Amino acid sequence: RQTAYVYIIRLLLVRICEDKGLFRRKLSDGGLVLWKERVPQYLDYASGRSYEYLTRMAYECAQNVYVHFYGASELFDWYRMDDKMLLHSLLVLNAFNLEGIDTDIIGAVYGRYLEEGKHEQGRYYTPKPLVTRMLDLAGWRGEEIVGRRLGDLACGSGSFLVEACRRLLDTFRNRDGRIPNAKLRPALDEVQRSLYGLEINPFACYLAETNLLIQVLDLVKQAKDAEITLVVDRFRIYSTDSLHVEPALASVAETSFFLLG
Repeated sequence: RQTAYVYIIRLLLVRICEDKGLFRRKLSDGGLVLWKERVPQYLDYASGRSYEYLTRMAYECAQNVYVHFYGASELFDWYRMDDKMLLHSLLVLNAFNLEGIDTDIIGAVYGRYLEEGKHEQGRYYTPKPLVTRMLDLAGWRGEEIVGRRLGDLACGSGSFLVEACRRLLDTFRNRDGRIPNAKLRPALDEVQRSLYGLEINPFACYLAETNLLIQVLDLVKQAKDAEITLVVDRFRIYSTDSLHVEPALASVAETSFFLLG
């Protein structure tokens, strides 16, 4: 079940990147039709491989946006969706314009996953109002959060980190709500330097990384339009037992401004 969710999340991330214009469309607006009709004429090795090779190329494009995209998902690479299921999934995803998306959409997916198995798993999704309230009580708001660090010791899909990221990016915005080009790199650096997540479940770690990536995709697109090179390094999400943190991660707890657990 986790692997199936990861597969859908991968497709979703590609579709978000396509709609935001981060790379040329491959899975939407006729991409599948063009692949089926034209590519076998030029690539003999593509014949009989169905859509798997096309989706793999789309994933490689996403990897160029976030180089750690594959490294975080090795546990889930064994599964391949059949053509009928893939077409049905893309049909659903292609019905939406995802260009403006910046919400905790991955958290919603994770919440559904937990709802399906919460009794046997003992895990629960934190509602958005509670996330907002806890960050308010902790003082994670306003310009004073710049330069501080926040760590969630049981981050799940990253709901607290997503809201913290949104607030952090807001400190770089002008009155018109836009981050100036000169502040794009400092804003991204601050997000990647300030937010930490620990989670024992590697599936949840994958979702948390993807969730944070979605929050900064608009920065990447704005930088691309301005011909600015903006590289998204790996987010500081670690699959580990927070009760037995490895020495290399111990500094997270020591230097964090606010710890959630």
